[in-house]
Amino acid sequence: MKKESLLFLVIAFSQLVAGADIIPFGLKEASIEEWINLFYAMTVAVAVLMMIFHGIKWITADNDEDRKQAKAGIKNVFLGLVFILLAAALVDMAYTKPSY
Repeated sequence: MKKESLLFLVIAFSQLVAGADIIPFGLKEASIEEWINLFYAMTVAVAVLMMIFHGIKWITADNDEDRKQAKAGIKNVFLGLVFILLAAALVDMAYTKPSY
């Protein structure tokens, strides 16, 4: 029950982040581009949730070790977002037809 509700929240949040039409109606008829967009939206949604989690952990930390762990978590999530954006740019470049 917990996994299904978490999956629902991730999908709902990804719709808010990437737009309401990100999840195709007919999943069997969806193109690879729609699946890639869905994957990117879900990873960004999870990254935002992780950033919020580590931010709250940093604010409520009692000692320096917890603050360092939270700060490292925020840094790692930010680097993950950079890699996701780079991957999205590379995939977009690979699927875009040349204009010449």
